[in-house]
Amino acid sequence: PVAIGHFPAEPGISPAFWRSDGLVRERNGADGALEDSYYLPPAIPAGSGHCKTGENVARSLLTHAFSNSGNACYLNSVMLSQLWSMAAHDSFTPAEWGAWGQHLLSFLTDAGWQLADLVFDEPFRTLHGPWLTAHPWGTQQDAAEYSGWLREQFMQHSPWGRQANGWQSRLTTGHDDGGALIAPILLRCPDQKTCSLQNMIHAWHQQSPYTNACLSEHPNICLQIERFPDLHTKNRMNVDFPRSCVQIPIFARTSGLDVYWAEYRIVSLTLHLGEGPHSGHYQSCLLTSGNLWMTDDDRLPWLSCLHPA
Repeated sequence: PVAIGHFPAEPGISPAFWRSDGLVRERNGADGALEDSYYLPPAIPAGSGHCKTGENVARSLLTHAFSNSGNACYLNSVMLSQLWSMAAHDSFTPAEWGAWGQHLLSFLTDAGWQLADLVFDEPFRTLHGPWLTAHPWGTQQDAAEYSGWLREQFMQHSPWGRQANGWQSRLTTGHDDGGALIAPILLRCPDQKTCSLQNMIHAWHQQSPYTNACLSEHPNICLQIERFPDLHTKNRMNVDFPRSCVQIPIFARTSGLDVYWAEYRIVSLTLHLGEGPHSGHYQSCLLTSGNLWMTDDDRLPWLSCLHPA
């Protein structure tokens, strides 16, 4: 799954935090070699005006880790991607969250935690109770399926979810199908070796005789590249990702086929390594402006590459 965020004029994370020079600086090592030195702007209280809760949550995710107590990589990677994308849009407004959500915010912004287990540690243990009833702990699961379930839980606990109006598949005479933005939008892989993410979005938009588009500019959309058209075959087509933004179609009116294109920033990726969705290994990538942070179980995120913003 690919999480993309539609940002207002003032994003949840300040430009200084997103900038490359706000996260990485270069210095000469003792032997004269060039080394990378990571640093983050100091934490600022959420009520200080120019800093929001989302920025402190993002800082926490870059300086802590989730443990894997048994085939939990799919939990860890998707949870990190989801929390990161919500932090990027500053979807963490404590006064508007319920009791569980406020517990989550308190945990994430508490400097005392270092390593969390999404199965056994609160507040995640309470959240995952229903999921683990149907999907036993210790067994690898499909990250895309879990992503849809997790997004539904967050939509129930936060005002972010109440903005979801879904998408529709329309004909000239009305709409024929559609869905909520809880589940990822499925992008099918064309029969070719390489394709851009934007071209795959265009192909989803124009599926003759239907026109697909979102009904509103929801702040957070999840896209799923269909790597497994069946459970036995993995499509390994190369997908070209833009460095920053993609365009998402939005219906201009409650009826008709006219659309406009809204700009969304790619904020996180969930990657699968292996042959099947219920096996192999999952990791996530967290993106800032020009930076890509890799994550994995039981270790801190690390900077994978640096590009101009």
